[in-house]
Amino acid sequence: PAGTATEEASPRWANVDANITFRVVAYKSATAAGISTANYAGYGDYKLSGSSVQTTKSLILPVGTYTFIVYSYGNSSAITAFASVPVTNGQNFMTYVKAGVAINNIGSTYTLGNIVFKHHCARYRVQAIAQAGRMGAITACAGTVTLPRHNATYSFTNNTLTAQDGSGTINVTWNSPNAMSVYSNYTYLLPQASASVTVKLNITIGAKGFTNRSATLSELTFSANNTYYSNISFSTTEGYI
Repeated sequence: PAGTATEEASPRWANVDANITFRVVAYKSATAAGISTANYAGYGDYKLSGSSVQTTKSLILPVGTYTFIVYSYGNSSAITAFASVPVTNGQNFMTYVKAGVAINNIGSTYTLGNIVFKHHCARYRVQAIAQAGRMGAITACAGTVTLPRHNATYSFTNNTLTAQDGSGTINVTWNSPNAMSVYSNYTYLLPQASASVTVKLNITIGAKGFTNRSATLSELTFSANNTYYSNISFSTTEGYI
């Protein structure tokens, strides 16, 4: 005999991306202190699609009392170790711990309600700006951001994210820009302080292409659950182009 526990939350809000996938990991424990490999009971995967949730893998559990960890893991389909999971820049990593859920009806479907995700990363985007009166509109843009910390590990046992030193690069994208000032799509950055960040862009302004134009920004701090943006301005001394 078994009941099923599923994460079926449907609310949408600005910081939850479309098509993000969540994993629900169950531990046979009444409290979060019991989260351990020994108490691991199973997992399920659920994908946000529009205003609904698609079940990729159902979580089926025997009757008992459980603690659940819900976390986002992008589009990866690989099962990860249940003591910790790896996290990188570019991943909107969120978690929620729900303890003491009693499953006591055989064959019933359970909904984990009142989930409030903890955002472990910062949200970031780049604003590219062409010089008014001397440049044309920005019609194409793509780039990268290089940071001193690129990898981190999330611990299930204490619900913390620890970033390691080691630089890495992530992509920044724009969707069909056509203006003098254009914002990129959001990406997500691991928390880091006193960071030296390099933004490198390939950009088309007034039908003229520019490649590998870079700017280094020093002493930046990115704190979890905050939103940041950088302004990168372009100018010319050649007259209107």
